[in-house]
Amino acid sequence: MRQRLAPGAEIDAATPDEVEQRIKAALDRHQQTNRRSEKNAVQLDGTGSGTGKFALSRLYDAELERVTVTGAANGLVQIYANNPNSGTDMLEVIQLGALGLYSDSFSNNIWVPAGTQIFVVCSNGTPNGQMTYNIQMQLIRVNS
Repeated sequence: MRQRLAPGAEIDAATPDEVEQRIKAALDRHQQTNRRSEKNAVQLDGTGSGTGKFALSRLYDAELERVTVTGAANGLVQIYANNPNSGTDMLEVIQLGALGLYSDSFSNNIWVPAGTQIFVVCSNGTPNGQMTYNIQMQLIRVNS
């Protein structure tokens, strides 16, 4: 709809219905994506091994964006989808240094489908120590 402001001056203007539709579309987009941070502390056994896990909702796919791991000096941390004993389900491998600190974005965001269980497995970490992790992700609403 064109609206005349002054002689020779016109602008495009939205009708009240168009404004309402645009606001509704923006709110729908906002509600369909949001962020989540999954944090946990895992007790490591005498060999420095331990496993943490969490499950994604069946309503949301997730795009894993960033991971932080602490406390497992010289440990090997592996992140799996659904089966921590299957190399084909491995999503990421992190070799921690002597300080046991790691934080980085995934070089390519990792997409995982709704309902997936994520396992964070540590081996050769600090014996009887504790590993913490924080995985940041964007949740994407699954259309029903």
